[in-house]
Amino acid sequence: MIDPTETVSDMTAYFRIFNAVRPLLVTREDPPREDLDGMDYERCAALHNAILKHGWVTSGRDATEFDRVARPVIDIKSDAQHDGHSSIRAFLAAALTLEDTPEFKGQKMNVFFYVDTLCPHGDWHSNEGEEQILTCYGTLMGHASKMDGIVYDTNAHKAYMHFDLCHWLEPYPMYPWQPLESILSVWIEMILCQKVVAIPDLVGREWHETGSDGLLYPCGGPKVDPKTGARRWWGGGDPWTIQPYTTDDLTRTLAAWDDAVTCIESKMGLDNTVTEQKLLTLSTVIEARIPDGFAREFLTGARKPRVTHIAPGLTVPDAETFVAQQRLDAEYQMDPQLPLNDTYDTPSVMLFRGDGITSRTSQTSVHIYDQDARHFQYGLYLRACQRDDAYPIEDGFELVLPFAFGDVFGNPSGHAKLSDGTPSVTDRSLLQHGNNPYNHGHSAQLRAFFDIVLANVKSRHLRVNRNGVAGGIDVWKEANSLERWKKYVIPVGPDHNRIAQSRTRWATKQTACPTAQRRCLTRPISTSSTLRETFWRRMRTEPRSDNADHYRSEDLPPLQSAFDDSPGLGGRITKPSNDLKLRCTEFDEGGNVVLVNGEFRKHELIAKYSLLPRDLRKIDSSVLPHILVRPSAILLNLLHIRCLIKYNRVLVFDVYGSTDSYAQSLFMYDLEGKLRQKQTSTTAGGALPYEFRALEAVLISVTTGLESEFEGVRDPVMRVLRELEEDIDRDKLRHLLVYSKKLSTFEQRARLVRDAIDNLLEEDDDLQDMYLTEKAQGVVREEDNHEEVELLLESYHKVADEIVQISSNLVTSIKNTEEIIRAILDANRNALMLLDLKFSILTLGTTVGMFIAALYGMNLENFIEETSFGFAGISGLCTALAIASTIWGLKRLRKVQKVRMWGDGGSMIQPRSDRHRLPARGAFKELESSGAEGGSSRGLGEAVTGIKGREAIKQWRIEQAARAKQLRMARQEAAGQPVVRG
Repeated sequence: MIDPTETVSDMTAYFRIFNAVRPLLVTREDPPREDLDGMDYERCAALHNAILKHGWVTSGRDATEFDRVARPVIDIKSDAQHDGHSSIRAFLAAALTLEDTPEFKGQKMNVFFYVDTLCPHGDWHSNEGEEQILTCYGTLMGHASKMDGIVYDTNAHKAYMHFDLCHWLEPYPMYPWQPLESILSVWIEMILCQKVVAIPDLVGREWHETGSDGLLYPCGGPKVDPKTGARRWWGGGDPWTIQPYTTDDLTRTLAAWDDAVTCIESKMGLDNTVTEQKLLTLSTVIEARIPDGFAREFLTGARKPRVTHIAPGLTVPDAETFVAQQRLDAEYQMDPQLPLNDTYDTPSVMLFRGDGITSRTSQTSVHIYDQDARHFQYGLYLRACQRDDAYPIEDGFELVLPFAFGDVFGNPSGHAKLSDGTPSVTDRSLLQHGNNPYNHGHSAQLRAFFDIVLANVKSRHLRVNRNGVAGGIDVWKEANSLERWKKYVIPVGPDHNRIAQSRTRWATKQTACPTAQRRCLTRPISTSSTLRETFWRRMRTEPRSDNADHYRSEDLPPLQSAFDDSPGLGGRITKPSNDLKLRCTEFDEGGNVVLVNGEFRKHELIAKYSLLPRDLRKIDSSVLPHILVRPSAILLNLLHIRCLIKYNRVLVFDVYGSTDSYAQSLFMYDLEGKLRQKQTSTTAGGALPYEFRALEAVLISVTTGLESEFEGVRDPVMRVLRELEEDIDRDKLRHLLVYSKKLSTFEQRARLVRDAIDNLLEEDDDLQDMYLTEKAQGVVREEDNHEEVELLLESYHKVADEIVQISSNLVTSIKNTEEIIRAILDANRNALMLLDLKFSILTLGTTVGMFIAALYGMNLENFIEETSFGFAGISGLCTALAIASTIWGLKRLRKVQKVRMWGDGGSMIQPRSDRHRLPARGAFKELESSGAEGGSSRGLGEAVTGIKGREAIKQWRIEQAARAKQLRMARQEAAGQPVVRG
């Protein structure tokens, strides 16, 4: 998420490049032109060049170099011979690209987050007929398996985001094709709202450099962009990155929620009293294990309504039912028997609970025979999100109903539609986009659901009673009717033909909107001009009121006044690179959370806790685990936990988004309980000091995380190894390779954690300094008197060491298995080569016989044809030569293929009795490359026996060498020669 407190104060200069193209953006007042025969090339080229130049400048490049480096795709004069449409050629002549040339190297830059650059001119021309669908922007690697891009219909002169060739593509108007200027306008608004941000190349990067001692040391750039506060969540699309959600998304969702609740309450006849109570408290969402992100911010920022039903059949959660439901969902998500058991940075969260349960199947297909159906609660969910995915959307929702709008074969049963006009078939596809022609992979956002509820309540389509919105879950079946399906469709994009336009700007009617106070603790928001409804809102599908058929000019605020100087959304506080801030959550002496995501400057932490700058560098590193003991504090950097422990305070840092992880949220919850309880010391019989309780909570979280991660890796590895003992195929080997990499990475991490604890146990002075409570009380301990903390560390060191040893053994087993498999595959390969050689020898023998027959087939006169035995003699001779050459070739092959184990020509001492021979001759016959019958079908067990035979051969050779030495010494003694012993 982009934090407004981390960005520059004046964004006018940051977006100044778009000032010139603001009048060209597609709006209701200025829709795409329909009076042109072709592309609006001037408009498209200007928007394209503005995006390209903004990315160039904001990614840290020199603005003065852009005009010198950027070049058009074609020269319109030299391109006159092409048969393409004149408007397309004019666009290519005006649109700029940044490509590597001999003159300008290393200057290539992607146009936008999804696409790389304009395709070469040759890809714009085709001779396949009148209906031409050509690719103008190519898809970036990682967005598709078989890349395509932004395709352009040269007959309809409209474009569509068709990123993957494997996806079905329908022509216009069956699919929602749009003018190219509409898509480019949406991309610019994504940039203006900082959903997509261009950041310098070093932001979020990590690498290793060689020091003066020859060792590799980890290095890295800043984790966030100092100008915008954006993070690099995904590695593709440089210099562009996409944010899971922005403060603008959160604020608009809270405003939409407030509008819907206010409308419902007014329909119920309630007064305008606004409560300060929030939907859920921070302690409740922490107990429910909701990680830091959009879900937590919304639940703790939305005001609590005076209704129980926010939509038909959907109830407003209370603390008890919400916590219980999230625990059930967590158990379902962690079920190891599930076929698809993925983990996410932010798991799916049920916001509004339904009145019953239904059986949940796959998220992507309908199962006809589903005998492993799971029962779950229907209702409104926030979709799970992986922040480093290509399309991270944390505020996307999914309305799961107990009924579908189609049969089990995917055929629609009524008139329910998606935003693209295609049928809504499944039980969770209602109110979804379908094919979004503006933003690939963008799901419907939560505030669009509140807008639909608001519009239907205002139009009296949804009734209101004393509990809120009346009617049960079956009300949603009206979306399948011919008369009312339009009321359950979320419109998308800047299209001026809206399906639903019934939203009234309730915020303008409320003179005292409480939105400005809606924020959690340290993140105030402002009601500046950036909260005006922009084109980005229209792209993200908000229905408007009937009296607002045309967007006003202020819908897109002037860029020079779009950001004020106040903190929050409207104002950006400069974040100097030499005075970085660290975000942290603080626990007091009683274990209570006193500050969430509070910000401290580094110099403040250094002065307050008597630290050194290098100490914070260890905390600010995500590579190596550390446990640092200082005179008045303990600093820990172990896996997902980075914290500072005092004798009466604990600060849990969020430097790289660690609190966004699910494991971090569990740790916060466990730490709170550990600090509140009084444990009994194992030695002195008193209460365990505060710092040791915090330290134990950290070690428990770390070791538990290691154990759970190891169990998730160990089971599939063992399963694959067992399957490989019976059968070796390509899929199992590929799985083994993937699991081997995961296991090796895990082993390295576990080893680093164990070594960090081990290094601390070796330092007596550090162990003594860990008694912070006694230091604060003036108690002085002897240097070797640290039995209590040593036992604590030893116990968790033992756990970490066991995990390391078990994982090391498993890695060794994988390596041994790979060697055995390699030996088996080599034997099979040799068997195939042997078979090929045998066929070649048979062919050679036949050729020798046929050579003589060919000589007589030349019809030359000779004496043999006059004899009575000529034919029989020649035939016999040919057959004999063929057989003889074949037998000779096979013997030579046998001699070459056999691997001699006993030496050549008496160079080694031959065994004289069975007592000196190897115990199992067949054990090392595996080493022969003869590829005998059945060799290709040998299993893993026989290969193990063969490897054991190698060890026996090695031992036998050692024994024979010793015996030969004894015989040589005996002969020398018998001959009276001096003998050198030893």
